[in-house]
Amino acid sequence: MSPLQIHVLPKLGEIPVADIDRRDIRDTLAPIWHTIADIARKGMNRLSVCLIHAAALGLTVDLQALEKAKALLSKTRHRPKNVLALSWQELPSFYL
Repeated sequence: MSPLQIHVLPKLGEIPVADIDRRDIRDTLAPIWHTIADIARKGMNRLSVCLIHAAALGLTVDLQALEKAKALLSKTRHRPKNVLALSWQELPSFYL
């Protein structure tokens, strides 16, 4: 839930779900789309769940807005970095 609470709800929380469009989603996720892509992807997925649930309740929702927003955001340029692991000999000192 944290990607929704931190990045999506502050910008989209006051907008009625039926009024959310591709530009709103793009503007919400654009600041993190290329820098912290994994969080942006999680936010997009959780927003998708919300929109599908709203559609199931009978609200008029643009379910294609997420795919359109992805097209507007383009492919992410973020490259994940590997985190070095500790050797097993260093583990006791890590926990002390």
